Amino acid sequence: MFNGPQFCCVDLEGNIIVSDCNNHKIRKISTKDGTVSTLAGSTQGFKDGNKNEAMFDNPKGLC
Repeated sequence: MFNGPQFCCVDLEGNIIVSDCNNHKIRKISTKDGTVSTLAGSTQGFKDGNKNEAMFDNPKGLC
């Protein structure tokens, strides 16, 4: 479930990418079947890393 989505964009495959601000994650909505998956983020914080290690604090934008 999304909690405070802030921004969205569309990737090259037509999927919708959403910054899920209050869940501290970047999510993908598949336009093929509607499934939602987490692309990056785990818990609140500040940490660089791969998709399983990265931590965000209320991500609000995408580029």
